[in-house]
Amino acid sequence: MDTRYHPGMDKMITVTCPDPVCGLEFEVAHGLAWRRVSCPACGAEGAAILAEVRRKLGAENPGSALPKIRENSTVVVIEDLRSVHNVGSILRTCDAFGVDLVVMTGITATPEHPKIARTALGAELEVPWVWRGDGPSAVDELKKLGIEIVALERTNEAVPIDKVHVDRPFALVVGNEVAGVSGPVLAKAARHAAIPMLGSKSSLNAAVACAVALWQFR
Repeated sequence: MDTRYHPGMDKMITVTCPDPVCGLEFEVAHGLAWRRVSCPACGAEGAAILAEVRRKLGAENPGSALPKIRENSTVVVIEDLRSVHNVGSILRTCDAFGVDLVVMTGITATPEHPKIARTALGAELEVPWVWRGDGPSAVDELKKLGIEIVALERTNEAVPIDKVHVDRPFALVVGNEVAGVSGPVLAKAARHAAIPMLGSKSSLNAAVACAVALWQFR
């Protein structure tokens, strides 16, 4: 990540709390906005999404009903992923592993986006999907259906994915490229799963991480 100072980094912009229950809109410096931020009211952490973008998404994209979830279903939740190409790659991976449903949340691009096909290569037409305004609400909806939530994130509570046993139906949550899975979603997850790494960067591309996890949980 480029941490050098650039003109405009001190400009204040309005973002929204990662937790929809709080919903506070607050200002952060533009230079920090694309990292993980913390809400000054409730302390929720996650990707900083421009308040006007969140409001516009909610107004223009009413959520459709979830399809019937089978007892042995695998669901993937994509929370606020910025890269359209990552979304396409995840859809292609989900098709390969027989994922039953993809739930796209927040700013995550949906299959109508013309650039998704470049990496999805037709998978965007095969994998069932729905859109939800935010990750926490989407996870709550899935939990009400008896779906176990597994967050793919390196946390103090995380267990290596090869040690995690999942009971289907389950949902794998993949988070934002920089901020990761939001704090509210992590709090709602039954468990956190981490991919063991040997390199110095301790990070993987979101689409690659999703593929590794789906292979492990196949």
